[in-house]
Amino acid sequence: MRRLAFLLVLAALPASAKDTPLVIYLENQASRMLVEVVIFPVADTGEVIDDVLMARHEPIAGNSTVALDTRLTRCGPIRVWARFADGEEVAATTDLCRNNRLIVTD
Repeated sequence: MRRLAFLLVLAALPASAKDTPLVIYLENQASRMLVEVVIFPVADTGEVIDDVLMARHEPIAGNSTVALDTRLTRCGPIRVWARFADGEEVAATTDLCRNNRLIVTD
């Protein structure tokens, strides 16, 4: 079984204007297509909140980057879940106050 890495690359998130939704850049460096990406908020306790901030059900080709708009207007922790076309799933938690770029690799 191939081992996957779901890496978070630190990138400075520019200060957002009030009420401007934050954008996450997802870079699919894998050779496989992603078919689903879902983003959830994370509570201060570290628990994932069952409230979908963004869901993308359109394919994201390997070796491509997409911008994912969220409903968030201020930064904070999020959980990102993604599924490849072959059914394999990956997930990672990150803080949008520190980075807004996610990289998926094989």
